[in-house]
Amino acid sequence: MKSLIKLGMTIVIAGILLATMFIPVGLVAMKGTSMATSELESTKQLLNDKNMPVKSTLVDSKGGEITDFFGQNRTVVATGDISYYAKLALISIEDKRFFSHNGVDAQGALRALAKNLSSGGVSQGASTIEQQYIKNYNLYVNAKTDAKRAAAVEQSVGRKLTEMQAAMELNKIYTKDEILGKYLNLMFFGNGAYGIEAAAQTYYGKTAKMLNIEQSALLIGMLQATSMYDPYVNPKEAKEKRDIVIDSMVATEGIRADEAAKAKKAPLGILKSPKRKSEGCMSAGDQSFYCDYLVGYLADKGITTEDLRTKGYRIQGTIDPVFQQQAHNSAVSQVDPKNPGIAGVVNFIAPGK
Repeated sequence: MKSLIKLGMTIVIAGILLATMFIPVGLVAMKGTSMATSELESTKQLLNDKNMPVKSTLVDSKGGEITDFFGQNRTVVATGDISYYAKLALISIEDKRFFSHNGVDAQGALRALAKNLSSGGVSQGASTIEQQYIKNYNLYVNAKTDAKRAAAVEQSVGRKLTEMQAAMELNKIYTKDEILGKYLNLMFFGNGAYGIEAAAQTYYGKTAKMLNIEQSALLIGMLQATSMYDPYVNPKEAKEKRDIVIDSMVATEGIRADEAAKAKKAPLGILKSPKRKSEGCMSAGDQSFYCDYLVGYLADKGITTEDLRTKGYRIQGTIDPVFQQQAHNSAVSQVDPKNPGIAGVVNFIAPGK
């Protein structure tokens, strides 16, 4: 009897999953699901991802970086500025049929459905890269409360149906390569790095475009469990995962077996310690007071601290680094800043209009 019930459930839910591939997005919201029509409309806004939090940078009059402002340390780069190997690694380990489906992998979804029914829950997602993007966009961008964050990752048929519809819509608007870029710009890679560019800088001190086979495999492998595969905490597990990803890149026929063998012999090659970014005026060194003044000035002009931490501004300051250093040297030559009660900080602000 239990087998018949499971078979019946499989047929019914499989019908629902397949039907959602052919009905309009607006018809998906189902009574009792975690994401109703209004939230589905909110999800569709990710087709224009201007709301993705991006760091802002304050520079001096010569273009030298003073400090960054961010909640999520992310620098969005064009998909053409992301390594081919990073994209290949992602497809190979997460979604081998990425280029052949329309955002929803029917074959994988039905296989996962059978697994979920046998386990009595939703233990296997069979999510495509597009569906993962939808889920994580809701988690990292749309969710502002603990309840919203929990809803973004809950294991439910309702959420899966909504993700599937939004994933297909995503495929109508963007090319597959653009979707890969959006995904890699969004994801959290551990050690404070959001997006592949920040990850490449944090772990290797290079740009995302310059990542090689083994570096790409390590970073993409971390996406499945950033703590477990953190190379600074668990180097053995990180290398094992990296090598699994490399093997999958061969299976996908993206690299040759000899290239994989060479990459697997390479050491992790990470920086001595993660190049974590600090943010805000407290990280501006001798320019901290100037930074604080400028933040207040911008606030008076309508640009809030939250704007600075999310909207990706490049702020050109007027402070001259040469005069700043000369003023600092002059001050500390007169009074040792290490003396009790002394703060040897001077800022030079060039007069302007």
